[in-house]
Amino acid sequence: MSKVSTDHPAAQKIEPRRLLNNKEAAEYTGMSEHQLNRARWAKPSKIGYYLVGNVVKYSIEQLDAYLESCRIEAGA
Repeated sequence: MSKVSTDHPAAQKIEPRRLLNNKEAAEYTGMSEHQLNRARWAKPSKIGYYLVGNVVKYSIEQLDAYLESCRIEAGA
């Protein structure tokens, strides 16, 4: 099995994508894990996520997009 080298110039240009688990995502959004799960289980899902094997992961961009979708403008 070959080892991937991070010394390669192309590898140095790529920033690893930070994915959050359920607990971290709940903390980031200020929601409980239960509220986050309910938003994910809604049909259609109200929040984007990744399913890596059987592990749910969220990107910060997905969480920010969900929070923005919940925004209610003043005077609305």
